[in-house]
Amino acid sequence: AARALAKGGKQDKVRAEIIAEWLASKDRPALLGGYGKAFFTAKGEILSRLATKAAIEAMPGIEEVLLREAKRLSEVLDRINGAALVERTIALLRLGLDIADRYTRAKRRRAVLDYDDLIVATRRLLEGAESAAWVLYKLDGGIDHVLVDEAQDTNPDQWEVIRSLTTEFFVGAGAVDRSRTIFAVGDTKQSIFGFQRADPRKLKEMREWFHERSRVAEQRFEPVDLNVSFRSTPAVLDAVDWVFADPEAVRGVAEPGDVMHLPSRKNEPGTVELWPLVGADEQKVDTTDLDGLQAGLKLPHQRLADLIAAHAKSLIGKERRARGGELLHAGHFMVLVRRRNEFVNALVRSLKREGVEVAGVDRLNLGEELAIQDLLAMARFVLLPQDDLNLAALLKSPLIGLDEEQLFALAWKRTGHLWRALRERSNEAPFTTAYQRLSGWLKRADYGTPFDFFAQALGPEKGRVRLLERLGREAGDPIDELLSRALQYQRTEGGSLQGFLRWFETGGGEIKRDLDQNRRRELRILTVHASKGLQAPIVYLPDTTRVPRDTERLLSGAEGEAKLWLPRADDANEAARAWRAEARERSLEEQNRLLYVAMTRAEDRLYVGGWIGARKQDRGCWYERIEAGLRASSETEIDPESPLPRGRATTKPFDFTASLGDDGWSGDGYALVNEGHIEEPEQQELAIADEAPLPDWWGEAAPGEPDPPTPLAPSQPLPDEAASEPRAYSPLAPDDTKRWQRGLLLHELLRQLPALPAGERSAAARRFLGQPAHSLSVEEVEQWAREVADVIEAPAHAALFAATSRAEVPLIGTVRTPRGTFTVSGQLDRLAVSDKEVLIVDFKTNRPPPASADGVALAYRRQLALYRALLQQIYPGRTVRAFLLWTAAPQLMEIDAKTLDNSMPYAAAS
Repeated sequence: AARALAKGGKQDKVRAEIIAEWLASKDRPALLGGYGKAFFTAKGEILSRLATKAAIEAMPGIEEVLLREAKRLSEVLDRINGAALVERTIALLRLGLDIADRYTRAKRRRAVLDYDDLIVATRRLLEGAESAAWVLYKLDGGIDHVLVDEAQDTNPDQWEVIRSLTTEFFVGAGAVDRSRTIFAVGDTKQSIFGFQRADPRKLKEMREWFHERSRVAEQRFEPVDLNVSFRSTPAVLDAVDWVFADPEAVRGVAEPGDVMHLPSRKNEPGTVELWPLVGADEQKVDTTDLDGLQAGLKLPHQRLADLIAAHAKSLIGKERRARGGELLHAGHFMVLVRRRNEFVNALVRSLKREGVEVAGVDRLNLGEELAIQDLLAMARFVLLPQDDLNLAALLKSPLIGLDEEQLFALAWKRTGHLWRALRERSNEAPFTTAYQRLSGWLKRADYGTPFDFFAQALGPEKGRVRLLERLGREAGDPIDELLSRALQYQRTEGGSLQGFLRWFETGGGEIKRDLDQNRRRELRILTVHASKGLQAPIVYLPDTTRVPRDTERLLSGAEGEAKLWLPRADDANEAARAWRAEARERSLEEQNRLLYVAMTRAEDRLYVGGWIGARKQDRGCWYERIEAGLRASSETEIDPESPLPRGRATTKPFDFTASLGDDGWSGDGYALVNEGHIEEPEQQELAIADEAPLPDWWGEAAPGEPDPPTPLAPSQPLPDEAASEPRAYSPLAPDDTKRWQRGLLLHELLRQLPALPAGERSAAARRFLGQPAHSLSVEEVEQWAREVADVIEAPAHAALFAATSRAEVPLIGTVRTPRGTFTVSGQLDRLAVSDKEVLIVDFKTNRPPPASADGVALAYRRQLALYRALLQQIYPGRTVRAFLLWTAAPQLMEIDAKTLDNSMPYAAAS
């Protein structure tokens, strides 16, 4: 065959050389990849023409010979690919098992379980050979009824738990003789949590299992179809029925012809509209030059966002919802998207520009927001000013405001770090304000909590104003969330800015909001998954033109147990290709169910739109599905005598230039409308735009400020007592150059170590003290770690440093003195509360401890006295004991109650 190919055309001769080289080689496996080029296309398919006419004339039957070799080679390559896939899968599983084992050990150390552990452990308990019989015997008498809600979202492990619990229901005589029942409610059409292993096939399997067990036990089994919808108007339900009458759309949702809804709200009006797609006109697309001048149209997704915002605004306060007749407000609107992408951000901007109240998105990754990136850059700067890249980004941010030319002039030909260059040129006009602002942040970075640090920069220093001016009003939402996260962190973890930054970057910036049930009058933007179980009178579906790409690489068989890792599609063998096709089919079916869920969220009206760019809409996308269903309805003759008459859609021209101007577009779409009657509400309501009259007190002068006259900070003594402030150690004192450092390090250890398990504290202390930055000898590390351990583990101090105690607890309240009531604000270094007493500790770092409590400075005694006075109000009936911890020693010293009473402000006046 090779000799015959050599007499053929140009491509025949190339293949002849490949085959001849293969046949002559002693190491054929090394040439296997090249050998395949003689038989296969670049996609791995057998060539449609293996030989030209000249080669066939030279050897009649050559095509059959080459085809037979191609098939043989295909099988060999398939087996080789299969072996390689198995080898890679085993390597991946080995890695995964090791990670899972580490995760399991970490949970055991902390004595915690995650949600899956509870399910798996329960299943193991109910199925284990040793425990199952006893557990089931004990449970048999205590379970009369099992209710399974949202059965379509129940995963296989959960179903097996249910199976184990209910098996005894069908065996006749058990621990009890009374009748027991099972009730499961679910809708396979709404099974959209495949990523949580929910599978509608399992629901079908369990339904058949219960049916068979009931038949054998001669018990009643009642399958009930729930086709009556109490949520949506006839127009919405008719649109759903038409869309899912299509064989492609109904795959994975139900059997063909089974999607048929009966509306409960027959006499209430409803609307479904399919808007024409907005596309990109290459001649008019928005182009923005470096100076910010704009020309042409906005991008398609921005234009659709503007349309939705304008459309919602036109309905709010003017039209009424079909149920109850209430005037529409922003809380009656829901926008459902498939992905949290650039469209969502554009929509939030458009809604805020139109004055429509919006709750933001349901899930927010703060780290991706530009405003948050600028604020985090500010925090990184004060922690490490020498990070030139971070500082450059900060200088260009709205918080500082340098432009490209100013930053280049500062950075070009500098001799050191960027911060040094800025400091040296701080007298020059462009850089003075920047240097002053950065210096101010540096000065207070170590003396406040993360919340204080950001709040000061955003409020009094006008950082929020500058960020909103540059980034728009939508930046306000992430900024508020960052401040909330800072408060959350310091309540539980302490006041370290560096600790907050690390916590934030390792997962603390992920926000999931509870937008369910429309508690506030704000428009909600949700993914379809997050909208499950929710509803709204007005629903928009704008993200409809794309089909999610097939990115699944860990494939599973039909039963879902066996796994196969397919890094690249080209590496697949026949089995992997079959599994991949099954995975793609399951994904397509779930996308159809997702569309069903999205459409049925609408109570009264559903508006469907979409955008496309240079690439047309994907085949099989939601827009195509809905368009096909509405088109079919418009072309179908409906028998008015039919027991289930459906409404029909009609073609409708749309022109959005009136509301959007040049950014508008026009085209044909569809509208499906059912007429009905909206009942007026019994109580007349004010129009949303109307303003209520102001109360009488609005124009009256506010009463005078009540007592307290001035705030009192426990850590800052009154002017006439400042002289009692004890002298601090100098870090340059010749007697002990490390005393200052020692106090600071021990302070930090005493703050952090109690949160760790007792067995881990010693090692953690040594790791902390042994860091190269501290420059401590081995003896110093051991000695200082032992001193801290002695303080924490001393029996007399057990309550102070127990796991239930808290570190850095903020306090604020009022304290009455002979000269009036004062507002007191401060922070306790440590607080421990029991049933009978409250213990408070204040750390004193870099201060020489007195010989006894009598020698404690008045300022320190007063600080504890004020804290005690506040806590006595919070915990009446409990003894409040106060301690000072001198970290330089370290030494714990209690201040008695009488001394504290005499140390209160103006105590002598009484």
